[in-house]
Amino acid sequence: MKLLLVLAVLALGLWLWRSARPRADSSSETPQRQAQTVFACALCHVHVPQAEALVGLRGYYCCEQHRQQAES
Repeated sequence: MKLLLVLAVLALGLWLWRSARPRADSSSETPQRQAQTVFACALCHVHVPQAEALVGLRGYYCCEQHRQQAES
């Protein structure tokens, strides 16, 4: 009878512990990151996100100075 009571208390404790933990599958708490396209600078080969890359005649560049250098 004591063993049954101990098992019941352990089961209740385990159930309470699991129900109090935050769930890992809740997508509302974890922000989703968007994938970005990344280009390598045609002159120095540094990787730059598409939003920051400068487009030139010979490719993408990390800064205006590299674009002018490569195209002159």
